[in-house]
Amino acid sequence: QSLRYWIETRGVPPSKILMGLASFGRWFDSEALYQPFSDSRNADYADIKPLFTQGQGGAGYTRHWDGATQVPILTRNAGPGLWSYDDPRCVAAKRDYVLVNGLGGVAVWDVTMDLVDGEHELLRVLAQKPVPERVYVPLMQLGK
Repeated sequence: QSLRYWIETRGVPPSKILMGLASFGRWFDSEALYQPFSDSRNADYADIKPLFTQGQGGAGYTRHWDGATQVPILTRNAGPGLWSYDDPRCVAAKRDYVLVNGLGGVAVWDVTMDLVDGEHELLRVLAQKPVPERVYVPLMQLGK
């Protein structure tokens, strides 16, 4: 919706738009999406990954896939708690959207937060379909 707004309503050329990729997640003390919350915090993708790789419910969270937004969500099994984050599947979907729709590329919010066992898991997904004339722009957060 946001991209359509900028392209169709505001007239911004797709080649001037970058899609954001987050190598971090955000936790909310909420029961589910679109529900009120009073507290939130960030964590690196590397810190969130164990929550969904230990099997459904193995780390106290259950992974869900939102087909409309093409993003994963973790919900806490015992009480409120929800993680919103990008994973390799989500990054691949965003990468493909950028390529199919002729966007200018992606903006990576922090290239240091997806480092797992010496590998940049999310950045590696971008490299699986290199495209000439597309620029992937890593943006470093200050203080990292």
